[in-house]
Amino acid sequence: VERTLSTDNTKKMSEAICSFANDIRNTKKPGYFMIGADDNGKLDGQTFTDEQLRSYAGLRNSGTILPPPAMMVYKETFPEGEIAVIEVQPSEDTPVRYKGVIFDLDGVLCSTDELHYQSWKKITDRLGIKFDRSVNDRLRGVSRLKSLDIILEGSGKKYSEEEKLSIASEKNDIYRGLLEKMTDADCSDDVRNTLDFLHSKGVLLAVGSSSRNTPLILEKTGLRKYFNAVSDGNNITHSKPSPEVFLKAAEFIGLVPSDCLVVEDASAGIDAGYAGGFDTAAIGAAYGCE
Repeated sequence: VERTLSTDNTKKMSEAICSFANDIRNTKKPGYFMIGADDNGKLDGQTFTDEQLRSYAGLRNSGTILPPPAMMVYKETFPEGEIAVIEVQPSEDTPVRYKGVIFDLDGVLCSTDELHYQSWKKITDRLGIKFDRSVNDRLRGVSRLKSLDIILEGSGKKYSEEEKLSIASEKNDIYRGLLEKMTDADCSDDVRNTLDFLHSKGVLLAVGSSSRNTPLILEKTGLRKYFNAVSDGNNITHSKPSPEVFLKAAEFIGLVPSDCLVVEDASAGIDAGYAGGFDTAAIGAAYGCE
């Protein structure tokens, strides 16, 4: 059972319906979402029209919950007021709320962190710049040139733009050499199972990554076939925390941000999703960031 005093927060209602359908799938018992009551079950004197009840029932076929769950909508009247009840029946077909999911690449679909670290380490050792894993962690979700600026904070030398471009190019050559050795074994079964599940529900999938090496990584890991669209460093002007890469990904799959979920492992990516008007799911290092 979940309760809310809000009568028009359809996003919360859709999330509750999905949650119920997931939680009660094997219980053979329905879940109840009660509108017009607080968390303690106290009513606030609301009344509900037939039009409101029809709008709640319409959530089932609004396209925000896929596949549509079996549910009933009705109201109960008490001296303290009325409550509208959305009763969700258990189903083996677990629904999802989003029409599209946009995944970051590095650290979400596969992990190339160690390859980035090895590449930058080789460069910094040559240049005599201190570089460790704590610095490497700051590079998550950041473009190559901005990553270099962070690394050069530890250098006493001032580098020209031409020198920076040369260093970044050298790092990318080392990194791409390591990427060429990647295989489908570098992507976990959990990732593939998740993508298969979302596909089975009719959810559109896209990649939103600042990396210009995204096409190569998707090819080497065998992941390209899962995605309806790819937005990456090759078609954007601004890297994260700008929302551009996610906005383009949503555009490529024909959806608006409110219909999509962004999955990220970097705080810059979470900020980008938020700035673009997306719901975001933080995993790994980004979990718990605000």
